[in-house]
Amino acid sequence: MFFIPTAIVSTFINIKQKLIDWKTGITVAIFGIIGAIIGAKISVNLNTNRLKLYFGVFLLCIAIFEIYSIFFKKEKAK
Repeated sequence: MFFIPTAIVSTFINIKQKLIDWKTGITVAIFGIIGAIIGAKISVNLNTNRLKLYFGVFLLCIAIFEIYSIFFKKEKAK
């Protein structure tokens, strides 16, 4: 049985309805590919424990940013 991923189907629908900003999409795709290649090369050369530490610090930074954003959105609403 053949399954078509939803992302592919939705992409074709959005192309047909002319809802895609091609300039932004291509720019994001190019930099995403470059970032993936660079990230893969860096991660291969890193110690696993060090990579886990960096990822943990990254997640902690994101969590702090999210909590900070939620707090100040409530302050602005008052």
